[in-house]
Amino acid sequence: MMVSKGPQSTLGATRRSLALDVVDVSVGYSGSTVVNGLTFELSLGDWLVIIGPNGAGKTTVLKTIVGIMEFSGELAILGRPQTGRAAEARTVAYVPQHPVLPAGMSVAEYVLLGRTAHLGWFGSESAADRRRAADVLDQLDLGSVAGRPVTELSGGEAQRVSVARALVQEAQILVLDEPTSSLDLSHAMTVLELVDELRHAHDLAVISAMHDLTLAGRFGDRMLLLSDGQSVATGGPDDVLNDELLTAHYRTPIAVIDGPDGCRVVVPQRVPLDSGPK
Repeated sequence: MMVSKGPQSTLGATRRSLALDVVDVSVGYSGSTVVNGLTFELSLGDWLVIIGPNGAGKTTVLKTIVGIMEFSGELAILGRPQTGRAAEARTVAYVPQHPVLPAGMSVAEYVLLGRTAHLGWFGSESAADRRRAADVLDQLDLGSVAGRPVTELSGGEAQRVSVARALVQEAQILVLDEPTSSLDLSHAMTVLELVDELRHAHDLAVISAMHDLTLAGRFGDRMLLLSDGQSVATGGPDDVLNDELLTAHYRTPIAVIDGPDGCRVVVPQRVPLDSGPK
């Protein structure tokens, strides 16, 4: 296991491969510190998965990266220091945990909004833009609902449509907050496989928060375990997904076993209600 490193700023560096540089970042609101002294890096082409129990600060970290939350410390996106402003749409695409879909739009129209960042003043979507949106909808098994109002979608469909818009945006950094929380296993794998395929094909940086630890370990190159707003472990899935570490921070017995393909499988153990953690 690798524990979190101390602050080592590279904000002045010109390393083109560095997508995110987070140095000693703290975030708080309502008088409470939610994230404290967080430091990590993410390079283009890599996938970092943030894990941790409820309330650990995962969503807060992602919101800070996209410019929704104010912070102290240093944060750079593609070498450009951020000062709390919203990240540029051509640079960062964000899929929130609970997407809000606007009334009066079809699925196809909503997904096409992802191309807005690539249009000039008074520009409109081209045939190529529409083909790109249609291709992503098909890949996510959404082609049949392209003409349906977004307000008539199921929870799982709405989540996939939000991912589709982000992928059509073709930003260099993809920020995903629980992208599979409303999806069945088949659609969850479809979404994650497509994200993985695109990040390899286009050298994207992906950072996601995930509750499903087995899927997190299957797709993430690196993992960051947050607990009580602090980084308690970083490293590859083999480093972070271990019984003692997860049991200590999730506060429930957890077993980690090797799956048939060599990937780690995380299995929570049953605990009688009268003998649970005190």
